[in-house]
Amino acid sequence: TTPRRDGDMATQVSSFCNRVCWAACCGATFFVFLVVAVLTPWYVLGSTSDSLTFVVQFYWKVWDSRETDDAHGHKHNQAEWRDWDELGSDKPKTFYMAAVSLTVVASACALLFTVLIVAGLWVHSTSQRIGHALCGSTKWLVFAIGLFAFLLNVVGWAVFIGFPSGLRESKLCHTELAPSDRYWCASFSGSDSEHLQQDNNNDNVDYVWGPSAAWSFAVMAGAPAVISLILVAVVPPATDISLDADDYQAM
Repeated sequence: TTPRRDGDMATQVSSFCNRVCWAACCGATFFVFLVVAVLTPWYVLGSTSDSLTFVVQFYWKVWDSRETDDAHGHKHNQAEWRDWDELGSDKPKTFYMAAVSLTVVASACALLFTVLIVAGLWVHSTSQRIGHALCGSTKWLVFAIGLFAFLLNVVGWAVFIGFPSGLRESKLCHTELAPSDRYWCASFSGSDSEHLQQDNNNDNVDYVWGPSAAWSFAVMAGAPAVISLILVAVVPPATDISLDADDYQAM
């Protein structure tokens, strides 16, 4: 008699399930990273000196935080949300809104991508229905949606690299502390220091500027997205799940 190969089939099914499970997990991670990118600031700049410390973060509005020292050595803090219009130029807001809008759409597609992996490729009962409704093209539809989300995300954070060119037209780049050809007015990220002399006082100023958490998460989101796309591409089509044991053995 021919020995049964139930163990071999169980191994194949287990391997298939593992690939789909990992694809779903990576897709969910992709989505979570994009949500964090939408909900956190995209850019931060600031300077620290003996008399003034200020930090500006760019979010749905502009967060302006300043700390000054008076003649008696007392510190005074001032922090408030400012409208983008107060920057004196629409260009910074244009770059920000373009990047965030693309990320929002990418996150919606990433959510759909993850849900379809679970419902269309993982859960047996729903995958059969979806597979029949889509004429067996579930796998490639899922892949296309995931690829679209990935490309939108890449375009979003790539567009934001031009943010300093928008700042160059704003009030933040036409001051004594930040001329239009230096610091955040000229490069996407960096740090610098300068020695200033004002009113017979020497002042050491340290500058720092660059992308914040949101942009970093948007970039990092590409890693789980690529892994999930690769796993989706290598799993059997959804229609193969409905094969009986003898047909699966023959594959």
